[in-house]
Amino acid sequence: MVRITYNGFNKNLRLAVNNVNNLLQQEYFYMGIQKHNAFDMCDVSPAQLADLMRIADIQLSVDLYYSLYPFGNTLVTDNAESPNVIRVNKWNINCSLAILGSALMHQCVHAVNAYFPQFTFGHGDSDDSNNVNTAPYWIAQLAERYIAADNIIYEALADEAVSELPFLQQFAGVAKRRAAYLPVRQ
Repeated sequence: MVRITYNGFNKNLRLAVNNVNNLLQQEYFYMGIQKHNAFDMCDVSPAQLADLMRIADIQLSVDLYYSLYPFGNTLVTDNAESPNVIRVNKWNINCSLAILGSALMHQCVHAVNAYFPQFTFGHGDSDDSNNVNTAPYWIAQLAERYIAADNIIYEALADEAVSELPFLQQFAGVAKRRAAYLPVRQ
């Protein structure tokens, strides 16, 4: 199983790591990947990719750094020589929990690809507009939706107003089962 460790003090990053680690343990997350039709620039099916993510035995760590470009929008970078290290740009770390979780999940997909080099499911060097249906971007977006929905639901559950919000009713049962794993955003 893929797992991220972070021993630092940034609360937002700790929460994002916890959210991503929780998603990587949930069958509904892999089922969401399997339901996708096909990924661009990928030589395995979504079901095969979900299986590879399930069985990969990868321990990732987070390394914080200051980018040379403080006004850029780069949040995370990877290094082909160290695929087990996710480098997070300290200049941009105060983004939303869902965005940070999405970026971490994106790097998890790259790490799984490095773990199984006989397969290809990256995004190449194309610009962001062409990457939407590649595995790293699509799976990261799936993670972002789950993380964002969980935090909306937890806030609603704290107010016990889920019954008044039809959109949240479909997720409420899932959120209650996961309440022990994902902390409420403060």
